[in-house]
Amino acid sequence: MKIAVLAPWTDPTGEFIKTFHGLLTNEVEMSDIEIVALDEVPEPVLYKTDMPPTASGLDSLPFCIPEVMKKAKALEMSGADAIVNACILGPGSPQASQVVDIPVLDPGEVAMHVASILGRRFSLLAPGKSAVRGFQENVRKYYMEDRLASILLTDISPASYTVKERETMDVLVRLSLKAIEEDDAAVIILGCGMLTGKGRELKNILKDEGHDVAVLQPVPLSIEFAKVLVTCNLKHVRLVPHDYTHRF
Repeated sequence: MKIAVLAPWTDPTGEFIKTFHGLLTNEVEMSDIEIVALDEVPEPVLYKTDMPPTASGLDSLPFCIPEVMKKAKALEMSGADAIVNACILGPGSPQASQVVDIPVLDPGEVAMHVASILGRRFSLLAPGKSAVRGFQENVRKYYMEDRLASILLTDISPASYTVKERETMDVLVRLSLKAIEEDDAAVIILGCGMLTGKGRELKNILKDEGHDVAVLQPVPLSIEFAKVLVTCNLKHVRLVPHDYTHRF
């Protein structure tokens, strides 16, 4: 079984892929997992330093969609059994699932639905303001308004999560306690792929504080869910006809 983790942004130096692979290694069985980044993304590029604020972050995610569809098609042709988006906001996942015959998963969607099974209400810990807005849109899109307790801002750059380990964990604990004690959350969702690897420690700290709640890491969770879908021979229902002739 080959599960591909697709990063919907460029990675010219390979540092993201290297770091993300390391984060996932301790969370899932990696022998059948391939992590890839897009080899080309049309302008504007995510997080480009000279871009105006209105064209960065969440607002630039739609520019990823055609390339995510293209890469998904290429991954399917190369033998991938399922694809997991590395971004918790899942840009391009719904569109890509309509042009391939393998599962394409949005980790945020998977985590929200699993959270709704495990507890009555969940809170999302988001990396930035644009991500908060993106999660607000996705919560509505996935009909999860009644299950959402809160979306809380870490206000730490995802690039710093692995560098500022202690500071990041302190923020996650503080926000989680707020979500549990003030917002009535029973499940905490880590809303960035770069927070992968921090779920177990966070859960243990919260348990020591008297809160035995579920803490979800969306990308590892989605990888395991993808394995289940492949094993059960399940995939998205396609609305786009199979003889659709658009060239990627």
